Amino acid sequence: AQVRVSIRISSIATGTSAGAAMIAPYATGLVDHLRAAKSTDTDLSSSPHCRYLVFEDFGTKGLEGAPEQWWISEGKNTNPFFNFFRGEGISDKHVEARGRHGVGKFVFAAASDARAILALTVRRDKRRLLMGTAVLRLHSIDSRHYLPDGWFGRTGKDSLVLPLEASDEISDFIQVFGLQREQEPGLSIVVPWLDQSISSEAVVEAVARGYFYPILRKELVVD
Repeated sequence: AQVRVSIRISSIATGTSAGAAMIAPYATGLVDHLRAAKSTDTDLSSSPHCRYLVFEDFGTKGLEGAPEQWWISEGKNTNPFFNFFRGEGISDKHVEARGRHGVGKFVFAAASDARAILALTVRRDKRRLLMGTAVLRLHSIDSRHYLPDGWFGRTGKDSLVLPLEASDEISDFIQVFGLQREQEPGLSIVVPWLDQSISSEAVVEAVARGYFYPILRKELVVD
């Protein structure tokens, strides 16, 4: 089976009222935490643009597994949703598979000046799940202490953050960031406030260096 990956770099003019309103649902509270954690030298609140990268795969099955699962015992890590959003240093993949150590996903957060990602997965069971994470540092705001990981979603039982599933919220996300995905199974990742050193030319070179073999075998198509 052939997998298609679409990678695109774009921006939102956050210096305008319309652009600020577009990005506001995904940035609420984040700037304060970034400033407190000293996780970036970039002042996102004064930046006139939010430059972002979109990474979407097609011909895949999306992140399956129970979204409400918050812990997996060693040797029983069979929940791709958990592994992508919550697990650190673990993976479903076998010894011979690429990315087995479960750290490749952190490349996306590291590429963001906000150390953040937003991701929409559509699964074969037709569920559409939207969630986000930010990996900062231990920090305090007004004498209240915070752990490094921040979350975008809805608060569930025991304060566990769960993905959004409302069709209007997902439709807004697709429109704001211009995603190709609608109902096709797979994963769409948005890297907001993209590091300025990451260019389209650098992405093309990285794809060619890292994935020339499956591309030549016509197992992978990258747009």
